[in-house]
Amino acid sequence: MSKKKNLKPINFAPDADVTPKAARKGSKTDIILKLLSREKGATLRQVASAISKVGAEVTPEYARTWIAPSYLARKGYGVKSDLNDKGTDFVMHLVTKTDKVDTARSDVEK
Repeated sequence: MSKKKNLKPINFAPDADVTPKAARKGSKTDIILKLLSREKGATLRQVASAISKVGAEVTPEYARTWIAPSYLARKGYGVKSDLNDKGTDFVMHLVTKTDKVDTARSDVEK
C-alpha cells in the first residue's frame, strides 16, 4: 500500500531587484512559464509531462525544482498555488512584481 504524500503549496514572490527575463523559445523554462501563465494555471503533473516532451522523463517531484524560488525568483518570476476544485492537487499560477504574495495563506492580491 503506497502512502499518499501531503500536498504542499509553492508560493513565493518574484525577486524585486530582477527584471523578468524571457526564456529561450522551446526551452523547459519557456514551457513552464507558458503553462503557469495560462488562466487555469498548471499542476506539477502537467508541468512534468510537458517538460518530459523536450528531454528525459521528469517526475512531478523533479518538476518542482524547476518551479522553486531558487530558480524562477532569480529570473524575476513568482508563483502562487491554490487547491483545485476537488482539493486533490495544487494549481500554480505565475506571479508578477505587482502582485502581493501571502505565503502563509496561499493568497495573491493585486
